[in-house]
Amino acid sequence: MVTLFEKIGGASAIDAAVDIFYRKVLNDNSVSSYLDTTDMDDQIAK
Repeated sequence: MVTLFEKIGGASAIDAAVDIFYRKVLNDNSVSSYLDTTDMDDQIAK
């Protein structure tokens, strides 16, 4: 049985989605200030 994780592409697909998400958030002036004091390397690793 194939898991949902495997169906969507596994770790590489999740890594790509996280990267795209944070790039969009950090480029959005209406929400990016919430992450001003956040260690982004640590956040992305979560």
